[in-house]
Amino acid sequence: FENRNHGGRQEIIAGRRSISLELFLILPLVIIYEIGLRCSDTGLRNAAEAALKDFCRLMGTDAFRVFHLALAVVIVLCFMRTYSRNLPFLRIFALVVFEGIVLAAVMGPFLSILIGGLPLQYQVTMGSENELSSSLLLSIGAGLYEEFFFRFLLLGGLFVLCRRVFKAPTWFSAILSIFLSSLLFSVYHHVGYLASPVDCRILLFRMFAGVFLGIVFIFRGFGVAVYLHAFYDIFRDIETALWAGA
Repeated sequence: FENRNHGGRQEIIAGRRSISLELFLILPLVIIYEIGLRCSDTGLRNAAEAALKDFCRLMGTDAFRVFHLALAVVIVLCFMRTYSRNLPFLRIFALVVFEGIVLAAVMGPFLSILIGGLPLQYQVTMGSENELSSSLLLSIGAGLYEEFFFRFLLLGGLFVLCRRVFKAPTWFSAILSIFLSSLLFSVYHHVGYLASPVDCRILLFRMFAGVFLGIVFIFRGFGVAVYLHAFYDIFRDIETALWAGA
C-alpha cells in the first residue's frame, strides 16, 4: 500500500475492499426498501428476497427472528468496524453512488451493442401492479437482494472454493465464478410461474448483464455493483414511465 499521506486516496481504496464497509454502504438502500415496503400497499416482492425470507420461515418463526437479529448485529458491527478505522465514510459513499450511477448509464448502451435493447427485468412473486412507485421500490430490492445472492454469496463463494479448495489460479477462478453465477442469474429470471418466457436473446442479454455486474463486483466492490444494478433498473423504470405517458 501507498503511504497514507497521499491525499487519503489509499484509505479510500482500502476501505472500498473492506467487507464491513461494503455492507454498511448499502444500508441506505436497505432502509429505503424496508420502509417503502411497510408504507406501500403493494404485494410485490423481488423473488430473491422472497426466497431468502421464505427459507427462514420454513425453519420456523424463531429462525425468521434470528435472521432479523443477525441482520441488526451485522449492521452494528459494520458501523463499529467502519467507525474504528476512521475512514472518510461520506467521501467513499459519494464515490460509490456516483460510480454506480455512471456504470448504470453505461451498461445499457453497452449491452445493446452486444445483444440489442432489452430490459433487465426484475422478477416478482405475486401481483400485477405497474405503478412507478412500486417499480422503483422493486428496482431497489433487485439491486440489494439479487446482488447479495448472485454476486456476494454465489460468485464470491465460487471464487473462494476454486482458490482455496481446488487451488485454481486467480484468473481461472474469477472467470469461472463470473460465468457460472451469470448463467444462473440469467436462468433465475425464467423460473417460476410469473417468470419471463424463455428467449435466447433475453437469456444472452441477462447473461452479459451478469458478467458486467460480476466484473464490477470483483474490481470495484459489492457496493458499486448494488448501486449499479439498482440505478440501472430505476433508469429503466423512469424511461418506461416517460414512454407510457408520451
